[in-house]
Amino acid sequence: GAVALVCISLGGRAVHLSMESDDRFAAAFASEQRLVATAEDRSERGAIFSADGRRLATSLDTAEVVATPYQIEDARANARALAGVLDLDAAQIEAKLTKRDGGGAPSGYSVVASGVEPEQAREVRDLSIPGVTVTPDAVRVYPNGALVSQLLGHLGEDKAYGGVEARYEETLKKGEDVTLTIDTAAPPFRDGTNT
Repeated sequence: GAVALVCISLGGRAVHLSMESDDRFAAAFASEQRLVATAEDRSERGAIFSADGRRLATSLDTAEVVATPYQIEDARANARALAGVLDLDAAQIEAKLTKRDGGGAPSGYSVVASGVEPEQAREVRDLSIPGVTVTPDAVRVYPNGALVSQLLGHLGEDKAYGGVEARYEETLKKGEDVTLTIDTAAPPFRDGTNT
């Protein structure tokens, strides 16, 4: 009885803190403000809202820049052009443009950048680099970062892991939103209290 009461009290306080808009918590997790997960159906996935209407998880349209290294002619010049648009290191991009397969031949597929914002994707398309394509993608964004991760779970590349993401997988995959509520009709404890 007492252990259950302590566990439920701590769980209730954790939910309360996770829903609270407090600058102390936002500052503590500033480095994790944008945890993302990518997949083909992310842009159509429903959002998760708190009981007071705050967006806790949502999907944003992005793009992925993909190279076909055996089609790239001047990797160094193209890497510099892409680096200017994508704000990435030209040497790292060049390594992706010249990626080799197991036999040492130029690879047929290399992801140059993912999570590219729509304006940058348009600029990459405008460069018209042979062997570089831009494909539509989406990212799953958790605006509160790790603050409510235990409650929300996480959307991985292959499936949802834990929390609301996994519990309401079918609903969210259909593009329907989920709003979290606190069940005030919970049955009372053995001693007749609800606290």
